[in-house]
Amino acid sequence: MGFLFFTGCRFAPISPASTRTIAKPVCNSAGTTQIITVAPQVQIVLYLPPCFDPQSKYPYPVLYLLPGFSGTGHDWFDTGVDKLADAAILNGDIAPFLIVGTPDTFDDLDARVVYETILPYLESHYPAARDRRFRAAAGGSYGGAAAYHLALKHPELFSSAGIFGNGAALGEEDAIRAWLAATPKNILPRVFINVGESDTYMLQRAQTLVPILEAGGITPVDFFSPGGHNYAYWLINFPAFFHFLAQDWR
Repeated sequence: MGFLFFTGCRFAPISPASTRTIAKPVCNSAGTTQIITVAPQVQIVLYLPPCFDPQSKYPYPVLYLLPGFSGTGHDWFDTGVDKLADAAILNGDIAPFLIVGTPDTFDDLDARVVYETILPYLESHYPAARDRRFRAAAGGSYGGAAAYHLALKHPELFSSAGIFGNGAALGEEDAIRAWLAATPKNILPRVFINVGESDTYMLQRAQTLVPILEAGGITPVDFFSPGGHNYAYWLINFPAFFHFLAQDWR
């Protein structure tokens, strides 16, 4: 794994924390999903929230959601992430937001397809927020590792990471420390970690990651509870994850 240092990079400004991107929806209808081919061999599943307005003057926050090994953009939706998002949005727990189900990134743990191809497409075709504060990356299993790669290696693009069923990849501990050391303190991303207690190997990797993050200036939110290595367990904790995201998306 190569280290990425941000010498000479220009970072996007951080928006005032008091600004909410869009009002609570006034409709009761569910959100919708679309299957979109954004480039040759790159297909996403896009969730549009209740009351979605393609002409909205308030750009929508975006959650880039990565599948596990050999997964597809459909995996999280097949388990019901869109239904949980509908409930959180309609209850006013979180501002309406977009969810992008990405392809499997097994051949590229850095998930370059997300920031090189998917993100530019989304922000040129939809009213998606372009401020890092309103972009989050999350994933399960292998996708969880890709999510922290996105946020820790590219904090100028992503303000938070959700790591489900994973932790520090074996042998990558020093690289993570280097990414943290190279990141200006004012753009250190926030991190949410959820691993089932019966997912013993990944639990150990998550417990390895936590003190590394803390030493680098990040205090992660971590949920270790009875459960295994599967989407059904991780989604149990998505209401808490949405609450975590809402802290940035007011």
